[in-house]
Amino acid sequence: MNKEMKRINQVLMGKLSDSIYEDTDKINRITNLYNETLEIKTNHPDAFVSTHESETVISPVVFKTFGQTETFDLVFLSMAPSIHSNIHLEKQAAGERWVNHYNFYNGSRLVDYVSQGHLNEYTNMMKLLYTLKFSHPESKITIEDILNSLSVEKEDLMSKITENHSVMMPYLLPFHSKTFETNMNGINELRKNIPAYDAYLEALLALVYDKTDENSLIVGHGFSVSQVTSALLVELDASIVLENGLFSILNWNKRHVLLFNDLLFSRRGLRSDVEIDQVVTMIKNVLFNDASLEELNDYCNDMIDKRQAEDFKNRGKRINGGKVKGIAFKKAKKVRKTDENA
Repeated sequence: MNKEMKRINQVLMGKLSDSIYEDTDKINRITNLYNETLEIKTNHPDAFVSTHESETVISPVVFKTFGQTETFDLVFLSMAPSIHSNIHLEKQAAGERWVNHYNFYNGSRLVDYVSQGHLNEYTNMMKLLYTLKFSHPESKITIEDILNSLSVEKEDLMSKITENHSVMMPYLLPFHSKTFETNMNGINELRKNIPAYDAYLEALLALVYDKTDENSLIVGHGFSVSQVTSALLVELDASIVLENGLFSILNWNKRHVLLFNDLLFSRRGLRSDVEIDQVVTMIKNVLFNDASLEELNDYCNDMIDKRQAEDFKNRGKRINGGKVKGIAFKKAKKVRKTDENA
């Protein structure tokens, strides 16, 4: 996948030198262009960032891969790569040359780095892969459960879980940010004003399609990335098979696409390991084993109804001064370039 990453990276940024540091000015200029187009101030948590305070260049990431195969078992789509406390260490591990960067994000060096105390960012991806591809007792998908089932230590988990199963993690925006989200209005603003970004999206989605087949699952995790992905794929003749309050399923020219309406373990998403395992297992059986789509939809609608009743009851307890164990409410986050939530 190194050649594919290099090709798409150059679609985005044009001709590059051999050294990331020689391209620092170009990376800064392009990153600033995206911030300016979306009217994001440089000190805002949504801002795309290209340089760490240690002067380490935070190079853009088109995608990451675990396991090298002709087709990927799981594609885990995200909006943009995150800025975390160790991002400078990750970039230093990736190296100062583009060829090292491509090797790092598509090989064993990434597995080694992630395994050295950096697994948290990949927890949801690993749980989905485990649920889809590994035989396991019902609802037993905590990290501890997975470690026990696979008989491995935590530092060997990523290596073990991707030993025979491959994962691609593409980014709709390849620049790092702490909190960036947008909707289709923001994406279209970028496509209209930055032709290279429109070409980037086209090349990235074409690669996802080429590197998957009817046995793969493409997943969008969270409201913004799922809404944008759905709109982009419908432009490419995908059809919506099922929509409910938890997720959507699309058929994209014989590719299976699962788009979660909200983040896993969030109040409006699948809230627990039990829910994730039950629902994802049912989805797997519908997509790959011809189980009933209607039964899946009924099950999810029943879950939503029970949840609403329980939330209403808990709201009454809060009003009366009682304590309620559950997931914290988070303030709704403003998304970029929004005339209406597209």
